[in-house]
Amino acid sequence: MDYLKEFAIDCDIRGFHKHTTTTYASHLKDFLEIIDDPISIDQSELRAHLAALQKRNYKASTYNSYYAALNTFYDFLIFEKLIRKNPIPEFRKRYLSHVMKISQGEKRQIISVQDMKDLLHQANDLQERALITTLAKTGLRRGELLDLQAKDIDLDKQEIRLKDKAKRSRTVVFMDEELSKIMEEHLSWRECNAQSHWLWISSRGGRIHKDDPGRIIAKNALALGLHQHGGPLEQRLTCHCFRHFFTTELFRAGMDPQYIKWLRGDSLQKEAWQIYNHIDPEHVREEYEKCIPKLFL
Repeated sequence: MDYLKEFAIDCDIRGFHKHTTTTYASHLKDFLEIIDDPISIDQSELRAHLAALQKRNYKASTYNSYYAALNTFYDFLIFEKLIRKNPIPEFRKRYLSHVMKISQGEKRQIISVQDMKDLLHQANDLQERALITTLAKTGLRRGELLDLQAKDIDLDKQEIRLKDKAKRSRTVVFMDEELSKIMEEHLSWRECNAQSHWLWISSRGGRIHKDDPGRIIAKNALALGLHQHGGPLEQRLTCHCFRHFFTTELFRAGMDPQYIKWLRGDSLQKEAWQIYNHIDPEHVREEYEKCIPKLFL
């Protein structure tokens, strides 16, 4: 069996996001270059693989991604009746917690409201300002941002509709007056330049590259001393830093933590459905508009 090819096909059929499938396939390819036979693998080979990863000084999130991919791969082998037991959960439970503690020494950068204002002032391009404002005002993940289409923006309701994904419990996010205004300007510009239905477009009018949001942020942040290429995590400004900024500023403004979770679209767990079921979206909107920081004053 061509493990890599068949696994990628399985991921596609199961509806995995294209980026996830590509990442999982890359991790599996790396794994298969180290492991001779994934069917008859033993714990010593898994330890050797982990030791090889540790030499690369990966971040905690990368270890998570690697073993999520391997866990999914071995579940695939069980489904194909090639093995009876997935060795990854037991191995991950024993070894990964220690590795993660070492890798989690770095923390993401959280910038101030003034830094965010400076970043927006630094961005001369309209689409760049609209993209940065969207991340700061909504806390969207990079994938959620990239998946937006022009039709997902409702200026009348001041809402953005998102694709339904496993990690997100709410598929609608709010826009305040500032975000609505710059989004309206961006849509007007986009209408004259777009050759596709995507919200964020390249110079040719098609969808921007998946790495473009990070490049846009890094380019503007570098000029302000808010980003260091290849530096430690706390000295790099990434898309996920904006999710932290969004959460932190709402919390500092005194918003109810449950409302913040609701706005972030965090996955519902345990009894959370009982809490969210009693939240009035319009009341959350009122609190959001009060607490989200103004960035263009």
